[in-house]
Amino acid sequence: RCLSDWSSDVCSSDLRMTTPGWLQDRIFYQIFPERFANGEVSNNPQIVANWQTDLPTRENFFGGDLAGIRQHITHLQRLGVNAIYTTPIFEAGSNHKYDTHDYLKIDPAFGTLESFRQLVASLKEADIRLLLDAVFNHCGDGFAPFQDVIKNGENSPYYDWFIDRKSTRLNSSHLGIS
Repeated sequence: RCLSDWSSDVCSSDLRMTTPGWLQDRIFYQIFPERFANGEVSNNPQIVANWQTDLPTRENFFGGDLAGIRQHITHLQRLGVNAIYTTPIFEAGSNHKYDTHDYLKIDPAFGTLESFRQLVASLKEADIRLLLDAVFNHCGDGFAPFQDVIKNGENSPYYDWFIDRKSTRLNSSHLGIS
């Protein structure tokens, strides 16, 4: 059976995938780092909500971070967890971090590259795998290439990375679609 779209035919035999061996017996726990645990107050955002009294909103921050995850590894092990899936941890403007500004930097509110390395080392020692969510199909308005397009329009080298809703153009060459 084949699926047909505007660019190619994809047959079900092409859709088969092999699950990595390490994944077979993993029990995942998804962590939204900003709301999991505040392990290092020195990297808190300027205004931090109270964990006991404030309700979470799209705008507030509670100070959860990578150190907070690291400090709770034993608790996760007691739950039987042996794999963690985090929501994005890269530099962004929101509490959820799906509006990435820089894919190469840990968000400062979550810690540093060193605190990330410490987390990875501790998880490895505990035989807990880590899977990071990274949203490469969209970015935040603070993403440098997007800001370059805002500033330079069609003269930006990144112009074809984005869809200009004012234009009828849809340049998807980076996706292999013509």
